Amino acid sequence: MVNGTFGVPVEEDAHEQAAQHEKFIALDIIEQLKISGLAGTGKTTLLKIFLDQETIVGRNILLLAPTGKARVRLGQQTGPAVRFPIGEPMYADPIPSTRLSRRRLRAYPVSFTVAARFWEIGMKRMFHTRMNDSFVAYSDFMWRNGFRERELGDFVSFVLHRQMNRPAPVAVAGRGAWLIDSEGKEYLDACSGAAVSALGHNDPAVAQAVADQMSRLSYTHTSFFSSEPAERLAQSLVEKAGEPFSHVFFTSSGSEAVEAAIKFVRQHFVEKGEPERRHVIGRWQSYHGNTLGALSAGGNKLRRGLYSPLLLDMHHIDACYAYRGQVKGESLDAYGIRMADQLEAKILELGSETVASFIVEPVVGATLGAVAAPATYFPRIREICDRYGVLLVFDEVMCGMGRLGSLFAFEHVGVRPDIVCIAKGLASGYQPIAAMLLAEDVVKPVFNGTGSFMHGHTYQAHPVTCAAAEVVLSKISTPEMLTRVRDAGKRLMDGLRVRLGNSPHVGDIRGEGLFLAVEFVADAATKEPFPHTMKLNALIKREAMDRGLLVYAMGGTLDGQTGDHVLLAPPFIVSDEEIDRIVEVFAEASFAALDQVAPQAVAPSISADGEKRGTDHGI
Repeated sequence: MVNGTFGVPVEEDAHEQAAQHEKFIALDIIEQLKISGLAGTGKTTLLKIFLDQETIVGRNILLLAPTGKARVRLGQQTGPAVRFPIGEPMYADPIPSTRLSRRRLRAYPVSFTVAARFWEIGMKRMFHTRMNDSFVAYSDFMWRNGFRERELGDFVSFVLHRQMNRPAPVAVAGRGAWLIDSEGKEYLDACSGAAVSALGHNDPAVAQAVADQMSRLSYTHTSFFSSEPAERLAQSLVEKAGEPFSHVFFTSSGSEAVEAAIKFVRQHFVEKGEPERRHVIGRWQSYHGNTLGALSAGGNKLRRGLYSPLLLDMHHIDACYAYRGQVKGESLDAYGIRMADQLEAKILELGSETVASFIVEPVVGATLGAVAAPATYFPRIREICDRYGVLLVFDEVMCGMGRLGSLFAFEHVGVRPDIVCIAKGLASGYQPIAAMLLAEDVVKPVFNGTGSFMHGHTYQAHPVTCAAAEVVLSKISTPEMLTRVRDAGKRLMDGLRVRLGNSPHVGDIRGEGLFLAVEFVADAATKEPFPHTMKLNALIKREAMDRGLLVYAMGGTLDGQTGDHVLLAPPFIVSDEEIDRIVEVFAEASFAALDQVAPQAVAPSISADGEKRGTDHGI
């Protein structure tokens, strides 16, 4: 492979390797042309490309000259020829005449290997896609989508990436708390992706369980069969959760689990003889998933905004967010009661006989960043729900499955819901699985009524995903593992407070177990946030990633637009040395980003031995 870009000297044998590779591709394309019947035909001008004595005939094609030996001739005539510099792929619009216009050529400074792949993929895509005579070459797509100035490595992506004009690096391997990309760069995964990889990467026991299950039974539809892994996993979850839970419904994602909960609550009340109960109440600045029902229940204003005309009519109360909501002179306990009482007010406003459920994250994850409620909040919530016959649904997709140092988050807050949704850590990312656990009293009306949940998915209770989750659950639920989560979380929290706590731009460092977050502000004294246009959270993520550290950075902490926080949720198997590295690299990245938005404004921090660090932030 050749990694040198246009204008960068490379070894002579690299040229030879590139030439051989492109000759192979050229021969392959010739065969494709013959198969497609396009060779020597076309109503628009034909282009002939000469490469190492082989002739390729096409129309409106992507022009590449990676070996320096290629030249272009137009139409059936000889026409003008153009020589291209080594390693410089070229772009061509459809050309209606035999005259080659340099105005229509654009250069892509990418590697030799990329040039070959542009050729290979672009040509095949063109000749397999018989669109019309005015077909615009694949390169036009590349040009319009911003690839013209990027070094893409050894591939062209057809994936619709989260950032479409900025493809992500390609991860090729993982071990423990580390990931490795296609360039060999290593990243310490300080957020477990999205609080997913509880066991880290490449756990041999989980991999073996998946392989073993695949060799026995890879799939069965739940309208015909159950499976042994699904039955065992459900039993294990119910036993570990304890009363009042009696049944489990498996899905493939947290969003699907929340959708299932919303639907089951509705069916519960219809079959119970209370069809008027239809309202769902959630909280602002919460997140329950991206499907329409889950998005409607959630209160992430940024994610809701674009789709607001499509969302269901659901209702919200304020988040319990003491850092910003507790007023002067108010105790934390009093604040918790005051915020919980908003639920009662909303129920009475809607009509107590019409409210079906209240859905809430025991510890708010992505939207607010590891925000826990005061100890008085959830007992009061449970009391209000019981008083008015409203079902309490806990969304533990992010904060559950050991992340807080207890297997279920409801154990941590001391209140048992009627339904709990779990995902992410359930299979630690080894397979896509989520689940809804239901209390026996919630299931009974449906069990004794129609006996059928009017909902389902093709891949629910998939035997392979359940097999993976079964092994993961057995590992993350041990007393030793949960103790390790609490101890590691304390070490991480202590380190963050030492390195970041004295900065005037760190407003709050919070969380439980290995579910922590840092909220950044323009002024810690006033809690004034940075303007959202500065995109501080994105800067921190970039600076951390450049240094080989992955963190979960989010904006819109206050209102869906303004505010910055970074979530840290490393794998449970993270070592003390890796925790210390997370602290140091994260501090470096944070101060580097802050220097870009607030130069000379970061206060010195205090090291673990009490020594004051200089104004260079100790970097």
